[in-house]
Amino acid sequence: DETGGGVPLDVQTLALKALTGLLSERSRHSNVLLTASAASHHGILPSMIRKAKGLLSERSGDYKEHLKFGEALLAFTWMFAGSTQGSTALSNAGIMQVLLPLLAERDVRLSKLLTLAVKTLEVLMNYSQDMLTCFRDLDGVSILVHRAHLEVIALTTHLPELAPEPAPAPAPPSPVLG
Repeated sequence: DETGGGVPLDVQTLALKALTGLLSERSRHSNVLLTASAASHHGILPSMIRKAKGLLSERSGDYKEHLKFGEALLAFTWMFAGSTQGSTALSNAGIMQVLLPLLAERDVRLSKLLTLAVKTLEVLMNYSQDMLTCFRDLDGVSILVHRAHLEVIALTTHLPELAPEPAPAPAPPSPVLG
């Protein structure tokens, strides 16, 4: 379902963007977290995270709107990631289980979403030992290394001047003197 209580997805996306703007003032974090019932597994923030995961995995319907919602949600979560309350709420909401699978995505339409996911992961792991532990437990290091490898391959494929020089061909065998 693309609506939350009858609210169209594009309106939900705009609401997330407005809330993200409010979060630029750190003094508002507590109020927004409380309003979003972020500390509860059944609160609004965890529900939105699960919704975004579902919408992004569908790849049907108005996928562009799904992407916009996912991007707005990750921008919103990124603003929370650098506070104790925020990182705890995001951990409780299961954000790591949403962010890590995004790193394996190869769809170029997801590049902005992927960038936001990596930025959020970086802040969470720098700020929260629990999130760092969760990242390790979910094999995040291997997932991130694999993603970096894919990016290097893609970069060298699209920009040949960055590709390593090919090895020189081996010299032909010398004729046997008889």
